[in-house]
Amino acid sequence: LYILLAAYNTKRLAKLNITENQAELLLSFVAQFKERIITPHTLAEMSNLAKRILKDEFPIFIQCITPLLYEIKERQIDKDSILKQGKMNMHFGITDTALFLSSDHDLLLTSDFSLFQYCYNLNKEVMHTESIFSKF
Repeated sequence: LYILLAAYNTKRLAKLNITENQAELLLSFVAQFKERIITPHTLAEMSNLAKRILKDEFPIFIQCITPLLYEIKERQIDKDSILKQGKMNMHFGITDTALFLSSDHDLLLTSDFSLFQYCYNLNKEVMHTESIFSKF
């Protein structure tokens, strides 16, 4: 959501406790990657959060970020794969479990410390957004 909201209107970032400078760093970091991936679960959760934050601006937000969303590849993770994760699914929820499963050979960028730590302990390629913000 940070990335999409930053692409829309950096003044709205305060509601997510992120500064304009941090958003610019995040956008620059993500721009380095040829391929960006999202799961339908993440897209749905992002949409619901954005609708709550932006209220009447939501339709404008969706219109603004649509070109960016077309550039992002979608990776479908079926519900049975998520449900088979058992304890992980119960602890992290469906969205984060889908992100975990979708990142087998890709870098997972997250702002969730618990998910970051879990992935890091399993030697997954993972990066927390704070590591981007703290470098500059």
